[in-house]
Amino acid sequence: MTFAAVHGLLRFTNSENINNDTEILNAGYNYAITRKDDIGLGYRFSAYHYPGVAQALGDHVAQLLFGRRITGRLALNLAGGPEVTTFRVPINGLTRRVSGSGSASLKYAFRQGSVALSYLHGISNGSGLFNGASTDLVGATMSRRLTRVWNGSLNFGYAKNKEIVAATGLASPTFDSWVPGAGLSRPLGRTMNFSLGYQAQIQVSNPSLCNSPNCGTDYTQHQIFLSFGWHGRPVVLR
Repeated sequence: MTFAAVHGLLRFTNSENINNDTEILNAGYNYAITRKDDIGLGYRFSAYHYPGVAQALGDHVAQLLFGRRITGRLALNLAGGPEVTTFRVPINGLTRRVSGSGSASLKYAFRQGSVALSYLHGISNGSGLFNGASTDLVGATMSRRLTRVWNGSLNFGYAKNKEIVAATGLASPTFDSWVPGAGLSRPLGRTMNFSLGYQAQIQVSNPSLCNSPNCGTDYTQHQIFLSFGWHGRPVVLR
C-alpha cells in the first residue's frame, strides 16, 4: 500500500494569470498476480483554491490500475476510472460534474537509462489559465546516467487545456502548450537529492492571451528550476 500528500502553490508575476493553491491526497494498493502482471486500486482527492476568487474545486478520482512487464526491458502501465468534480460556485447551475480519467505509459529500460511515452486525461488546477481545466497531456522522456552520480534527462510534452464546463452562450477557449525541457540530477548522501532543469513553454490559444489590444494568441516562456529533495528511509509494515 502507498500513501502520499502534496501541497503546492502557484504564483504569477503577470496579473492576467490565475494563482492557485493545491492540496492532493493519494492512496493506492497493488497486488502481483503473476511474475509479469500486477493490478491495483488507486484513489486521489485534489482540492484547488484560487486566492481572491470565490471558486474552489474538489476532485475525486478512483482508478483501476494494471501493469505488465512485456519483456525484461519493456513495461506497460494503464489506469482508468470515474472522476467527480465539485464546484463551490455553480457553473451553468451545476455544482458537480462526473467524467472519466485515465493514463497510459510505456517504458523501455536500457543499461544506462530509459525512454518513456505517456498519456494522461483528467482535471487539473488550470495551470494559471482557468479556475480548473480539463487536460490532455502527451509526454516523452529520455533519461541516462552520465557519470557515477549524475543523471541527465530530456523531455517533451504537449498539453491541451479547456474549461471544465463552458459558460452558456460563450465559446469555450482552449490553450495548446508545447513543453520541451532538459535536466540534471544527483543524490546528496542517502536521503537527499539535487536537480537542475530548464523548460520552455510555447503556448497557443484560440482567444487572445490577455485583454490588451497589443496581445497575441501565442507566447513563449523560459523557466529554470533548482530543487533539493529529502526522503526518509523506507518503513516496512509487517
